[in-house]
Amino acid sequence: MQELLLSREIKRPAAPMGEIAFAFAVRCAREKEVEPLVAAFQELIARVGFNASAGGAWVRSGGRNMHRFYFNNWPKEWLDLYQEHAKFEDDLLVIESGRRMQPFLASEVRGDPALARASEKLLAAFDAFGWRDVFTVPVHGPGGYNGLVALATMRPVALDPVDRSALEIMSLALHRRCRETLDFGSAQPPVERLTPRQLECLRWVAAGKSEAAIGKILGVSAATVHFHVETAKKRLKVASRVEAIAKVILSGQL
Repeated sequence: MQELLLSREIKRPAAPMGEIAFAFAVRCAREKEVEPLVAAFQELIARVGFNASAGGAWVRSGGRNMHRFYFNNWPKEWLDLYQEHAKFEDDLLVIESGRRMQPFLASEVRGDPALARASEKLLAAFDAFGWRDVFTVPVHGPGGYNGLVALATMRPVALDPVDRSALEIMSLALHRRCRETLDFGSAQPPVERLTPRQLECLRWVAAGKSEAAIGKILGVSAATVHFHVETAKKRLKVASRVEAIAKVILSGQL
């Protein structure tokens, strides 16, 4: 697999990267089908030197991260190694994405001793597999929603500011488009669609409002709010409000 990835010729696009990124973002806003957008994204990043990509998101719930991948074409051999050597919470890309706004290369952050200790086994497997670097674009959204788009390469890469900005624009546009398509990607088991009123109540619960306060906002009784929240929990098959909120956020309903 490593030989196959390294054998792919890098063909820099003739058009400026900024122009390509803008055109791709417009395409993401207009097209209904997501699969062709993912394929186009993977083709475009290959021209800059990246062999594989993954995009997903996570929400903290009940002391753990509930996560979902929208797309992922990293080699199966690497995914198997990742499962063996890594914990999602200890992945330096996940850690840094949670506290950064700007994109970054793994080579720029792996020198941090705290990150290196947490990801020691993962970094050793990363190097042994043949990866040279990963460009990561953090994503932040409502209700504790965090995500990333990660682009991996087996060759050294030199990204100028235009390349970085172009990759960020394309990554964010694709991630947003994937999330808007509720049934796209590998989610948890299919998430039940909630009613507008149930979602409205959960949205205010996520904002920290009490049932009484939500009732005043919506013009209903606290008991009615309680009914909608509890009914939503049953439909989502969860035991807590935190889990309910996490599920609807990851499914794109909030």
